[in-house]
Amino acid sequence: MTALNSPHDHFEHKSYVESRIGLDLLRYRVRIWEQWMNAGNSGRLPVIVPVVVYHGTATWRVSRQFADEVEDAPACAPMCRRVSIT
Repeated sequence: MTALNSPHDHFEHKSYVESRIGLDLLRYRVRIWEQWMNAGNSGRLPVIVPVVVYHGTATWRVSRQFADEVEDAPACAPMCRRVSIT
């Protein structure tokens, strides 16, 4: 079994500004969790810390808040606000 006992880092390198980076990072985390479960692990999902390393020439102006990519839905706002890129 593959166990992630401590936070797992996911590094994403970008040479261009990616307007949907929040969605990409969410997709990658889901894939990591699926692989973790397919390896026979169970229980609470491990923490995954996504890190974006940007080395492009244009200024990065994409929001760090995942909620900014989701249409306003008052019931979901508290949950979406917790997901951000740091």
